[in-house]
Amino acid sequence: MPVRLRLSAPFFHRIISDLHFPTKSLTPFDYPPRGTTTGQCRLTIWAILSYLAQSMATIELRVAADGKKSYRVKIRMRGSPTVSGTFERKSDAKKFADEASTSIRNEKYFGRVKGQDHTVEELIDKYCEEVLIKKKLKTQVGQTPQLKWWKKELGRYTLAAISPKLLTECTSRLKKSKDGIRSDTTVKRYMAVLSHVFTKAVKAWRWVDENPFRKVEYPSEPKGRVRFLTADEQKELLAACEKSQNPNLYPLVLLALATGGRKAELLGLRWQDVDTINGQITFRDTKNGESRSVPVRGVALDHLRRIPRTECELVFPNEKGTGPASIRHAWEAAVSEAALQDFRFHDLRHTCASYLAMSNATTIEIAAVLGHKTLAMVKRYSHLSEQHTANTLDRMTSKFIGIQIAESIENEDASHPKQGNLGAGVKVPETASVV
Repeated sequence: MPVRLRLSAPFFHRIISDLHFPTKSLTPFDYPPRGTTTGQCRLTIWAILSYLAQSMATIELRVAADGKKSYRVKIRMRGSPTVSGTFERKSDAKKFADEASTSIRNEKYFGRVKGQDHTVEELIDKYCEEVLIKKKLKTQVGQTPQLKWWKKELGRYTLAAISPKLLTECTSRLKKSKDGIRSDTTVKRYMAVLSHVFTKAVKAWRWVDENPFRKVEYPSEPKGRVRFLTADEQKELLAACEKSQNPNLYPLVLLALATGGRKAELLGLRWQDVDTINGQITFRDTKNGESRSVPVRGVALDHLRRIPRTECELVFPNEKGTGPASIRHAWEAAVSEAALQDFRFHDLRHTCASYLAMSNATTIEIAAVLGHKTLAMVKRYSHLSEQHTANTLDRMTSKFIGIQIAESIENEDASHPKQGNLGAGVKVPETASVV
C-alpha cells in the first residue's frame, strides 16, 4: 500500500532529489515510486521526519503571580537562532508557530542565500588554518581563546543566521566572565577578531556578502593612559637601575626613555640594526609590522656604545646567549627601590612621548618617533604641548608686546597730561620668565 504524503511539490521533490531517488512522473501524492525497496522507503521517510524535527515549535503555558495566563512560543531549528514570542491567546501562539516555522523552512530550503552552506564553526576553523597561523606567535596566543569563545557561542549557527542583534546579545554575555566583568577594551578585542574573520569570509572566500559587525556598536574605550616620570622620579629610577645586578637593565631603560621603544622592540633589537657611529637604531619587529628608525643621542648613545658584543646577535641577550634577556624581577626591584607608584615599563614610552610634547615637538614628529600610523594615539599628549606653547607665548608677550604697549601708554600720557597717568599701573618686566 503506497504511503500518502501531503507535502508541497517543491519541498517534496527537494527531499527526494537530495536522496537521489527517481522522480520521473512523481507527484507529492503518489509515493514511493514503483521499484522502491522497503529499506529505501523507510530511509526516505526517516529523512523527511528528521528534517521536520529540525524545526520544532513548542508552546508553553505561563501563569503570572496575579493568575494571568500567557503562551510562550519557542521555535528551534538547526543552524538558526531560536525564535520566540509571547501571546495572550493560545490560538495566536499556534498561528505564530505555524507561520514562523514555515518561513524558516522556506528560507532554508527554497530561498537559499549566501551563508547558509557554512557554519560559524567552519568559518573560524578555516580562519585559524589559513590566517591565524601566519600571525605572530604572541597574536596567536591572544586570539586563540577569543576565537574559541566565539565558536562555543555561535559555532552551530549558519553564517546567514548571524545578525547584528545576535552579536549584540553575545557581547552582553561576553562582558560577564568567570573571573568577573571583562573590560570594554577586552570586549572590543574579542569583537575585532571575529569581525576580521567575517571580513575574510566576505573578501577572500565569498561565503557571505556583508560583515554583520558593520552594524554593531562597539563599546567605547577609556582614555589612554598617560603616566610619565617627573624629574625627581626619573633620577630615582635611573639610580636604582644603575645599581641593579642585571647589567642589561640600566642601558635598556635609558634607551627606552630616549627612543620611546616598546619593551619587545628593545629586547628584540639586533646589532645589525644598530649604528653607533651615526647614532641610530632600527626596530624591525614592531607592533604594526613596519620597520622604524629612531635617532639615539646623549647619554643613551654613550651607554649603547659601551655594551659588550657577544656571539649572540641580540643587543640585550640572556646569560646563555640563546634569546632576549629577562628583566622582570630586576625591573620590579628597581621600581620598588625608587618608590614609584603605578608605574610600568611601558610608561617609559609614555615618558618619552611626554618629554617630546613638552619640548614643543609636533604630533606628527611624536607619531614618527613612536611609530603610530595615525595621530589619534598621540592626541593624549597634546595637552602637555599646549601648556608649554602657552608658556612660550607668555614669555614672548611679556618681552615684546608688553614693552610696546607700555611705551605707547607713556607717550600718550606725555601728550595728554590732563587725562591722568593711565600707564602708572603697567609694569615692564626686566627679563622674561624661564620655565
